[in-house]
Amino acid sequence: MSRLIFSILTIATVIFSSCTSKYAILDRNIETEEIAIPGKLIAIEIVDERSNVTSKRIKLNVLSFPGQSDKVSPILNNEQEQLILDQISSYFSDGETEVKVRCAIIGGFQEFSAHTF
Repeated sequence: MSRLIFSILTIATVIFSSCTSKYAILDRNIETEEIAIPGKLIAIEIVDERSNVTSKRIKLNVLSFPGQSDKVSPILNNEQEQLILDQISSYFSDGETEVKVRCAIIGGFQEFSAHTF
């Protein structure tokens, strides 16, 4: 009897493991070399140029099946904007030239898709 329960639990784990995985593709900074731009940064403007930005939240089902998917381009939140500002600021060293930066967001989305494996 315990062998049957073990087999059922093993099969259920394998089948449903893809339903519970959640990770970010860009969960870390992948820069390979340090960027050092001479100049004094005086302003950063972030402009979201994505045409399909929405306040709709991505739909994540409690239980998913192969073929289900959803894709949204959410509005930038304050935390994301601050990460962008901090990253851009880190590129500049002190210098004589005053620099203004315009950062255009041209692509970005959240996507969910369910597959068999």
